[in-house]
Amino acid sequence: MSKIIEKISLGLDSKNYEAAVKIDRRLFEQIEVLNAIIVKSIGDDVVDSYDSLLENPITYLSDLYWNKYSKHYPNISDKKQTYLRASGISAGQILATVESIKSSIKALRNHKPVIDGGTIKSGVSEENFTLFVHKKKEESYKLIQSVLRNHKKLKELYPFSQDFQLMRQYQPMIEMRGLMLKPNRNYFKQ
Repeated sequence: MSKIIEKISLGLDSKNYEAAVKIDRRLFEQIEVLNAIIVKSIGDDVVDSYDSLLENPITYLSDLYWNKYSKHYPNISDKKQTYLRASGISAGQILATVESIKSSIKALRNHKPVIDGGTIKSGVSEENFTLFVHKKKEESYKLIQSVLRNHKKLKELYPFSQDFQLMRQYQPMIEMRGLMLKPNRNYFKQ
């Protein structure tokens, strides 16, 4: 029988989660800009491989354009030049948009989007930003929680109890968040 390991949650790492959501939002805005370029230049959104598009955007888009409209051009035409001239979109605009997408993907590090052919799905979710107590510090975390609960009960009975004394006693395991003493998430996290 396998033993199920229960992890103790410290809650959401909201600061990093919000930063990742912001980058993810910017990424999908840039993907929409790129899709608008494709619709404007080719006539519809026909991306079947975002990996290929991001790797070599001008070649990928000129091939899409050529496959759709080649019957209108002589065989000696340069695909890239024909595409750029006919679409009225500069290579710089396409490359800048793709570079912005790549930099957003790079900034997301462990939370990169999932690219599957012609679809891109966000890799950012709250569950990936949940902090857990480090296995070696679980006992200390439970004891600090007990100390804080007892301290709260004592404060109700004896209002003169000073929070700063407890913070100093158990530094760096306790921190003040708002007006409440809490376990220091940075000390206990994995």
